[in-house]
Amino acid sequence: MLAHAPITILHLQATRTLIAWARRVGGPGLIVLGIIDNSAIPVPGSVDAMTIVLAASQKSWWLYYALMATIGAVLGGYITYRLALKEGKAILERRVSRRKAQKVYSTFEKWGFWAVLIPAMLPPPLPTFPFLLAAGALQYSRSKFLAALAIGRGIRYALLAFLGERYGRQILRWMGSTGSRYSSPESPRVSRRRYISCCAINAASAPAPAIKIHPKYLLAFLTAQWSKGIQPADIQD
Repeated sequence: MLAHAPITILHLQATRTLIAWARRVGGPGLIVLGIIDNSAIPVPGSVDAMTIVLAASQKSWWLYYALMATIGAVLGGYITYRLALKEGKAILERRVSRRKAQKVYSTFEKWGFWAVLIPAMLPPPLPTFPFLLAAGALQYSRSKFLAALAIGRGIRYALLAFLGERYGRQILRWMGSTGSRYSSPESPRVSRRRYISCCAINAASAPAPAIKIHPKYLLAFLTAQWSKGIQPADIQD
C-alpha cells in the first residue's frame, strides 16, 4: 500500500475535483462521471454517491438523476466494449493477472447476458470493468451487451435515487461517517480501491470540495492512468 500511496493520493484528488464539478452541473455531471467510472479509470462509489446526493437535494428530480447516471454508465461501458472489441483478449490480459482473466472469460462464457447485468446492478466490491472488457474481447452481441448494461445500471441508479429522495438526510449522514472511516491511504487492511471509494463518498457528501486541480493536470493524470491500465489490485476489494 505504501508503494501505491502517491498515485492513490493523486487519484483521490482527481476524484474530488470531478465530484465537485459534477455537483455544480447536476445531471450532465453524472453522465461524465458515469463515462469515466465505466472506463479504464474507475472512481468507485462516485456515481452512486452523487446520484443519492443530487436526488436528496432535488427530490422531485430523482428519476432524472437516475436516468443521467444510467446514460453515462452505458456510454462509458460501450466505449470500453469497443476498445476490447478492437484489441481482443490482450486488453484484459494486460490489466489483470492471467488467472483472473481466465476466470472472467469462463464466467462470461457460462452466463453471457447475466455476467454483464448482475455486476452492473450490484454495488462494489463486485467489479464490473473486467466483464465489460470480456464482452468486447469475446465479441459478444452489441445489442445484448447494451441491454444488459442498461438494465443493470438502470435498476441500480433508480433504486439509489429513490432512496435518496425518500431518506436523503439519513443517507447523507451515513455517507459522511463512512467516507471518513479511513483517513490515510497507508492505513493497514484498506485496499486502494476501498480507500478511494470511501473518499469519493466523503467528497460527495461534504458541503464543499477540499481540493482543486487545474483541468489540464487532471486531464494529464487521467490519460496517464489509461495508458498504464488497471492493475489486478484495482479490481479487487
